[in-house]
Amino acid sequence: MNLKELEDKIALKKLINTVSILTDRKDLISQVQLFSRNAVSQTFAERKSILKLKDRKGIKEAFSNFLKEYETV
Repeated sequence: MNLKELEDKIALKKLINTVSILTDRKDLISQVQLFSRNAVSQTFAERKSILKLKDRKGIKEAFSNFLKEYETV
């Protein structure tokens, strides 16, 4: 692994941690800003797509609907 790959790996890990922390705080406004305007978030289980969200608005709505069920994340 070269230096650039290592830097990219660290940056990606930081991004994932930030998304997770914002989810725990239920700070969806800040969280969706980490996605590009036309982002696609896709979840897979057993190699099958089980959820596909498109753009910031769609991602925010889905995350909001999911998180409203929980007092603490």
